[in-house]
Amino acid sequence: EDIFNLNGKSVFIKIDAYALGDNIAWVPYVEEFRKKHNCTVLCSTFFNHLFVKQYPNILFLEPNTNVENIYTQYYIGAENETESKYSPIQTDSNPLQMVASKILGLDHTEVRPKLELGMYRKTYNKKYVCISEHASHEKKQWKDPNGWQKIVDFLNESGYDVVVISKEQTCLKNVIDLTGNIPIKDRMQTLLDAEFFIGVSSGLSWLS
Repeated sequence: EDIFNLNGKSVFIKIDAYALGDNIAWVPYVEEFRKKHNCTVLCSTFFNHLFVKQYPNILFLEPNTNVENIYTQYYIGAENETESKYSPIQTDSNPLQMVASKILGLDHTEVRPKLELGMYRKTYNKKYVCISEHASHEKKQWKDPNGWQKIVDFLNESGYDVVVISKEQTCLKNVIDLTGNIPIKDRMQTLLDAEFFIGVSSGLSWLS
C-alpha cells in the first residue's frame, strides 16, 4: 500500500509522438511537472538534441529505453478517437499543449518552449519570408486552392523573396525551393534569418 507522492521520486515521462510539433509543444510541461512535484524526471523524446541544453534538470533518454526502479511512468500522446486510451482530450478540438497539461495533471496555461539554437543571424542582401503549405493531416490544410500562390505574388510585389521550407514538394511559382528532407538545424537557421513565417498547424509553425 502506498500513498501517491512524487516528491523526491524518479518519474519516467515518455513523449510518444514522432511529430516535431508535438515534441516541441509538450516538453515545457515536463519541466513544469518536475518543478511542481520536486521529482527527478527522465524523459524520452524524438528530438532530444533540441532540448537537452535548455532543460538541464531533465534527464533525456532515447525512445524505447527501458528504465528500472522508477516510481511511476506517464505517456504523452495525441488521440482523436472518441474513446481514447492515450489522451483525455481530443487533439483536433483542443489546443495541442493541453494534451500534455491534462495528462500530467497541470493547470493549463500556454508555456513557450525553449530550444537549443547555437546559431547566429546572418546578413543577406534581400529580405525573405518562409512559408510551408503542408501539415500532417488534411484537416489542417488551407482549402483555398489558389491561396498560397496569392500570398507568394503579394510578397514578391512587396519586395520579399519567398522560401518554401516544407518537406513535401511545392508547385508554387516564383519561390526559392528549399523543400525536401533537410536537417532541422538548417531549417532553424533559415527561419532565424527570415522576416517571418507563414504556415498552417504544423511542426514548422511550432519551430518558428
